[in-house]
Amino acid sequence: MIKRISNYIFSISFLPWILGLLCFLAYGLFLGKVGFYMDDWYLMWWKHAFGSSEYIKFFNNSRPLISYYFIVANFLMGGSDNPLVWQIIGLITRWLTAIAFWQMLNTIWPKAKKQNAWAAVLSAVFPGFTQHWIVFIYSFFFLCLAGFFFSITLMVKAIQKNKYIGLNYLLSVLIMAYVVPASEFYAGLELTRLCIIWFTYPINDQKLWKRIFAVIKIWAPYSIIYGGFLLWRVFFFQSVNHALEVKSIFSEGFFNALISTLRSLYQVIIDSILRIWVNPFNLNNYPESGIVSIVILVVSILVFIGMIIWQKNALKKASPIDQSSTKKWRKQALTLAVLSLCVAIIPFLSANLPIDIVYPYDRFLLAFLMGSCLFVVWAIESIESNEIRAVLFIAAIVATSTVYQISNANFYKNLWSSQKRFYWHMVWRMPDIEKNTMVIAYEMPYRDYWTGGALTAQLNWTYNPDGTSKNVDYLFILLNSSQKKFIPKLIPNQAVEFKDIIYSFSGNSSQTIFVHYSSDGCMRVLDSVQNPPAYVWDDVDNPYQDMEERRIKETINGANLTDLSLISSSPSETGKPLTRIVGDEPAHGWCYYFEKADLAWQNKDFETIIDLFNEADQKGLSSNIGSEYYPFVDAFAHLGNMDKAIAETEKWISNPSPASKLGFCSLWRKIATDFPGDAKAQQMIDKLECDINSY
Repeated sequence: MIKRISNYIFSISFLPWILGLLCFLAYGLFLGKVGFYMDDWYLMWWKHAFGSSEYIKFFNNSRPLISYYFIVANFLMGGSDNPLVWQIIGLITRWLTAIAFWQMLNTIWPKAKKQNAWAAVLSAVFPGFTQHWIVFIYSFFFLCLAGFFFSITLMVKAIQKNKYIGLNYLLSVLIMAYVVPASEFYAGLELTRLCIIWFTYPINDQKLWKRIFAVIKIWAPYSIIYGGFLLWRVFFFQSVNHALEVKSIFSEGFFNALISTLRSLYQVIIDSILRIWVNPFNLNNYPESGIVSIVILVVSILVFIGMIIWQKNALKKASPIDQSSTKKWRKQALTLAVLSLCVAIIPFLSANLPIDIVYPYDRFLLAFLMGSCLFVVWAIESIESNEIRAVLFIAAIVATSTVYQISNANFYKNLWSSQKRFYWHMVWRMPDIEKNTMVIAYEMPYRDYWTGGALTAQLNWTYNPDGTSKNVDYLFILLNSSQKKFIPKLIPNQAVEFKDIIYSFSGNSSQTIFVHYSSDGCMRVLDSVQNPPAYVWDDVDNPYQDMEERRIKETINGANLTDLSLISSSPSETGKPLTRIVGDEPAHGWCYYFEKADLAWQNKDFETIIDLFNEADQKGLSSNIGSEYYPFVDAFAHLGNMDKAIAETEKWISNPSPASKLGFCSLWRKIATDFPGDAKAQQMIDKLECDINSY
């Protein structure tokens, strides 16, 4: 039994499990510590609020066919909102894509076991795509890519058995009829089908023209569906997300358009066959220290050694490929790889979408996965006559690509922690918010990975979880985004009409709460009196020194709009934290006590503030940000404990930031006004060396 198991493990037949292990190592080590991101948030909220059948309306103006995937997927998942469930689904779809790719290659080149295995393991850890963890949306695109590969596999099997109208052929056509129009990502790849038919069609000493006719006959159903899709997409349907830009491409003349197209094609080919595979070797992509860096080092060594051992044993047992078959594979693999890379750009070029190896445009590189992996294998197999060196090359590339994805997973883990942290700060600071309120921020940490749409979904899901109206009660605006157009001027009493493809919001600029959130401190509600922007930013030496003029102006103007009366101290009866998504309420650290104290401060509830301070102090909690002590200093002063208020302030006198100095000076000036007979307040102002013109 041990011998049989060992023989199975070190054989080509074990490759699906090798692919599964690589996928788990690359994308699954932090399964319980990653969640929802970007589009996932409002897609999940939409299903919660309106039902999954409403996805049909949701995607009606962008990708109509994608809605049916989400309806079926939500049904199969029992309508689950658990991020872990969907991250597991994403992991499975990634695995299935690698297996489908391997099966397709084996069907096209049944004798090239070694080369097919190499391409498959490279596809499993393909480093050109770094957004795997935005799993709700990208699980669809991986299933579509797997479906495309599976469609090719079924078609080739039908060709080889000479049963063009058999079940395999019919299923192949039906799968293609969905995955290509539904995703659009792989519309260019469909053109490679004709090349694959040519490679796999039995020659049987037929004349060239008869072979051409037979190939066209086989391709006919696919071409009819493909042509119909192109006609519909070009002349009858305009996507609100990715409208065709063909006219703009040729606006400067045919020659300039041709040069621009060739330049784009050259760049994306270089990116997909070189840059994405070299990038994982750049040490700047990895954490310098910590447990994750140790995990990355250990995994890289284990994968490298493991791939060498498995290849040396499994590939020896694979069916040997003769010299003529090797030449045939090299010629056909190179042809298919280059053709694939050239045609994959078509849908993105026609919509004038940039392709890059970095977020967010690396998502389009999924269409280049097949050509990229094939080309790399062709280069290694063709150039390196020494198989030992080829095995080492593959092992090194797979190992570095695996840990590169682990590093990306660590980034998304930290991003999820930041999202959860913000969520709980928001719930603690704002237990309830009056309806028809806008929450505004200039930007968030990890700025490119937050959207106003995702945050709007969180707001409505939290403060109105039973809402079913598509005219939503809450809107989150990020000023440093395209949402700025909906509130061009941050001045009071301005009507705000927000209309998106999925929901609308009607409000007024005077019904606004402006928030500031950084990676280090607690979330802050900024206003013009209690927490002005100039008194809050302690994370830089000068809160305005390195900020562009627009950010300064809009942050100040936005804070001036804040109406603290919109925030209630008591949670609403319906509003509940999304614990099934973000997890249970975390242990109460410093920011819990600060947020609750800041809430009590707006209501002048000084007794509650002191109770919170004492509880935090008993737990040994503190902050290194001076502005987070304003509520406590003010509370001690107003309750007659001026010495304690002074003691808490003096902690920041020796090395104050400009922001905290301004804030403490303003605070003590107000205390001196409220207690005109208390000399200690004036002494504190003198000790702070306050400039009367600076607050």
